[in-house]
Amino acid sequence: MLWFVFFDHSSFVETRVNLPYVNTGLKSYMICKPNSAAKVGFHLPRKMGGFWVPPLRFLECYYLAYKGTKLRALSLTIKKESVLKKFELSGKTVELEELVCLKKGCLALRIKGAQGLKLVFVVDDTPVWFSKRSADKLKLSLEKGFPAFKEEKHEGLIVFQTKPRLPWKVRQNRVEFSLSKQSVVYVCASPFGKKTVEKELRGLSFEKELKLKRKFFDRRYLKLEPKELGNLVEWLKTNLLWCVHRQEGIGDGVVAGFPDYPWYFGVDTAFSIPGLLFAGFFEEALRSFELLYRFASKNAWRVPHEIVTNGRIYNYGDLEETPLLVCSLWDIYTFTGDERFLKEHLEGATKMMFEHFSKDSLVPEGAGVMEDEQRFSGTKIDVACFGALAYRALSKIHSLFGDSATSKECEKRSEQIQNLVNSHFWDAQKEFYADTLKEGERITNWFWVSVLPLFTKIAPKDIANKVAKTALRKMWSHGLKVEKRKKL
Repeated sequence: MLWFVFFDHSSFVETRVNLPYVNTGLKSYMICKPNSAAKVGFHLPRKMGGFWVPPLRFLECYYLAYKGTKLRALSLTIKKESVLKKFELSGKTVELEELVCLKKGCLALRIKGAQGLKLVFVVDDTPVWFSKRSADKLKLSLEKGFPAFKEEKHEGLIVFQTKPRLPWKVRQNRVEFSLSKQSVVYVCASPFGKKTVEKELRGLSFEKELKLKRKFFDRRYLKLEPKELGNLVEWLKTNLLWCVHRQEGIGDGVVAGFPDYPWYFGVDTAFSIPGLLFAGFFEEALRSFELLYRFASKNAWRVPHEIVTNGRIYNYGDLEETPLLVCSLWDIYTFTGDERFLKEHLEGATKMMFEHFSKDSLVPEGAGVMEDEQRFSGTKIDVACFGALAYRALSKIHSLFGDSATSKECEKRSEQIQNLVNSHFWDAQKEFYADTLKEGERITNWFWVSVLPLFTKIAPKDIANKVAKTALRKMWSHGLKVEKRKKL
């Protein structure tokens, strides 16, 4: 199939119309193909697509049909604020603009030139992965003459509205609207009941929501030259904003990504915070930090690995995640100069390192980065490197506030860990760092974490040069190893 991608500062056009796309707001998101369901997913096989107002999926998909046959999309234009789909019927163009509202659990569709077509929604009730509850049955009801579906056992509700009022019918879990020449269809849903949906539907306007979302994105950008570089930077920043999610009862934070990781992760968030700061998204960085900090404060100062949007913690935290969040606190101060925020979180950050990370030993044994298949065995180099980096950051923070004793203790601990890395993990014969120490033995699996002494500036220059040469010779010729049987 011939295809092309064109993008500028405001949109890009994709003619590979069989591929899934993502369209997000702060509260909800849609993962779909241009005119069919995106049956994707690892955590929920084939069910991570659809329209989600976490922690529930309310729609599998929607599609346009003519006399019972789905229309094939000709093109898909991805904008920062919406998605524009174009179809052709009898030589005429049909346009459908899909908008996921910025601050609501609402999907809005504006369709032009669609008289005689059907718009079909496939309603669904799927709880997010790692939920205690199972899928509920949906019961059809009416809300001001429009179709609605309510969960039988729980509070989940999805309501449809149209402007102008369109004829509709329901067949099992399918809602079908007969479209006019120009139609706007709203779908609002909430896992938490009728009051939320009623509030969000009140005064809902496609144009108002579109302007609100454009403003959200447009105020974040400066035009950069050359144009090609400026466009690239702008879309990288847009991708970051697409990953910011606001979950009722949990808070705001950057999620790990779509379709399979649309919830909060300790290590992913810590690595994303510098990117948010560099992009100028200070508020998003601070809120992402605070979300993890709040959960850690209730978890003996251990930063969780995975917080699902139903509020449940799947993994209470691998060892490298706690020091990474401490490093993020210093990153935030470096970019924002916010001493109040720094001081407010200093006590907790200190407890993370002294009372959790180094509670039993300076560098604890146990689970390192998630992708390491041997991560539960021995002492890990990623845990050591990030521990040294965190103590280095803590030393600077305590020095800033005049606590020289704690600052010196943190600096001492950082130096001790750095010496451990360069004396015990360094393998002069292989000219590479081992990734694991176990019972005094160096174990080298040629895993990517072995280059972290360079990233954290622990490796002396001569050793760093040797590691770089070995990495290029041993690892990069066939890809950087991330799993035993898979390579990047």
